[in-house]
Amino acid sequence: MRRRIVIGSVVIAVVLAGVGLWWLQRPEEPRADVGWVLVGAEQGDDAFSEEIRLPWAEATVSVGAPQQAIGSADDRLRAPEDGSLVRVSLELGDALSRPLRRDVPLSAPSVELVVGERSYPLAGLAEGAVLGGDSYLMTSFSRTVAVAGSDPDVAVRITLAGESMTVSADGVDAGRFAELASLPALGDEDGTALDCGEPRLPPGVSSPRDEPWLNGRCSAGLSVRTPFVDGVGWAAEGSEWMIVDLTVDVPFELRKDGVGVRYSEDARDSLTLLAAHDNDELRVVPLDEGPWRAGYLDSFAVEVPRGEGAQLQAQVRTVSSRAESTYRDAGGMRYTWNLTLGEPADE
Repeated sequence: MRRRIVIGSVVIAVVLAGVGLWWLQRPEEPRADVGWVLVGAEQGDDAFSEEIRLPWAEATVSVGAPQQAIGSADDRLRAPEDGSLVRVSLELGDALSRPLRRDVPLSAPSVELVVGERSYPLAGLAEGAVLGGDSYLMTSFSRTVAVAGSDPDVAVRITLAGESMTVSADGVDAGRFAELASLPALGDEDGTALDCGEPRLPPGVSSPRDEPWLNGRCSAGLSVRTPFVDGVGWAAEGSEWMIVDLTVDVPFELRKDGVGVRYSEDARDSLTLLAAHDNDELRVVPLDEGPWRAGYLDSFAVEVPRGEGAQLQAQVRTVSSRAESTYRDAGGMRYTWNLTLGEPADE
């Protein structure tokens, strides 16, 4: 009996020794270094979550509570020594109207996690959130950041074209992003178009009332007011961009005294928009690429004082394809419309 007890004790001791040796020799769970940024994240509890507006979509920024480890029991990553792992998520909501210049790449904001005096760039977090149109390939983006401190005071800073907003447990300091509050949802833009009236023609050319073949048509609409136009930038302080949509059509087959004149619709034809406010010239940026084409909508960004309108002059110059034209002005015909768009805001 005593022999059995001794043998059993030896077996137990050997097993315990083996377990102890395995514990001492077990692979150590990897530990992140401060500054590591991991794609994706475990969706734990939020430390804070705030709704914001980007120039093209509503969005929600969420920051997770600091963690000491993430992953499963077989695949865990520990926080840095005396540090923590913090999740940052950006989730897109409804798309907003997005004026943009079509001949330049879309803008992507930079996103940083700010901890005290140190910031951690979250590369790639927002790049997928800038796709054009009314849909996105993805609507939720997350990063996990290894930061110093076991209970850090964190904030998220979003910067676009030199302007920033900060999201923290204290709320949102939106800066100029606050001016996006009035931006309409995609598809809810003002589609009202006004007739520009009769065109003014060069001296020596008969009035359209006397010569119907000289008639040109123009309609103009103010679709959106916004502080930011993608590819152009932020309007100056105290100003905003007024998006003017023009549709201009002029005749390309003219006849007078039996002589036919063909006006070519090619890159030499041009549509120009000038703008002024209280006799001060305003900045105007064309948003469409390629040459003007009659009957198609062209958009312009006009920088106006916030809530104000502008006196506009739209001018089309068409180039004659026949040298014998007796109605040429520097080789073509000019049609000019003057109109006012965007009434001053109510006091």
